[in-house]
Amino acid sequence: MKKTIIVLVFIFTALMCFSTGCSKTHEYGTLIAKTDATCTTTGMKAHYKCIDCDKYFDQDKNEVAYEDLIIAIDANAHEYDTQTPIESLHSVCKVCHAGATVADSYSKIVSAINSAEDGAVIYLKAGNYTIITVNKNVDNLIIAGEDGTTVKSLVVANGSNVNLYNLTFSGSIESDGILVSGSEQDGLNLYNCKFKNTANISGNDNTVVKNLALYNCEFDIGGTNITAIKLRGIDGITLKDNTFTYVPYNVIQIGEENSVKGDIVITGNRFVHVGSRILYFVKVGVITSCDISGNWFYDNSEYCNKDTGCYFKISGQGITIGVNYWENIPDITDDTYFECVDFDCELTEYDESAQQSIPIE
Repeated sequence: MKKTIIVLVFIFTALMCFSTGCSKTHEYGTLIAKTDATCTTTGMKAHYKCIDCDKYFDQDKNEVAYEDLIIAIDANAHEYDTQTPIESLHSVCKVCHAGATVADSYSKIVSAINSAEDGAVIYLKAGNYTIITVNKNVDNLIIAGEDGTTVKSLVVANGSNVNLYNLTFSGSIESDGILVSGSEQDGLNLYNCKFKNTANISGNDNTVVKNLALYNCEFDIGGTNITAIKLRGIDGITLKDNTFTYVPYNVIQIGEENSVKGDIVITGNRFVHVGSRILYFVKVGVITSCDISGNWFYDNSEYCNKDTGCYFKISGQGITIGVNYWENIPDITDDTYFECVDFDCELTEYDESAQQSIPIE
């Protein structure tokens, strides 16, 4: 009888073990590395997990509860991106945006702008925003967006040194994008922004922008006769490492008497399939310095409307066009493409063989 009971107990124990997936020796597998907690997410201590029974074990292979492995959120474990081009963003957490005012609705954006002080940072949560108006007189305001932040229209009506970072502008009419509405805007800087559909940068009839700068921005706009950047006047412009693709009309049009002044820096940009002129300066004023070099001009002749002119139309003194890269374009000495009034454009000839290494998409 005793033997029968012992056998039954053994069989019962074996069945229980089999049903729960355990074995005499756990299959620990490889140690699962520790993941640190962040300011928004929990972490996990280094541990093992048995392949057979799904139980958890610490680094010393002592069984522990799953809850005991969790590392609580660390509100101070912020992550910073010191590579962003705007220094003030180096102290803003790239995960939770601590150090900035976070907005995810029109009302919160209005409130953030109205309460902003000099150097304030407003971070927009990913989403679609119809209109944003900067109407407070503050200096060095920064409006940044998470990836996936789209704005239909942003009006700059006040303030100096307005900085826009990582925003996508996507419009449905020509006035969508960025509209500078004041008579003079001192400082407008764009970093890593995108312009799609009909969105562009424009100003009212009396608007002059002092120190306009675009870095690493992309224009891929459609529509008819839409100019990427159209202003009455500028006093200093910097365009570096931007891409202008399929712009249906002029890329940069500045048009009033003596409307182009100051320092002109246009370097490292790509101009691909432009419908009319790349630079159209109606009347150049006093130029402090000029550097138009290191740009890529590709295949614009196929898309350019020769009735309106192509490439450059510049009237005035002080503009020199240095060494650039030309690919698949017509004779660059043709006045149809380069119309320089009252001065010599000083176009630099290029080495065609050297252009083969330039990656054109």
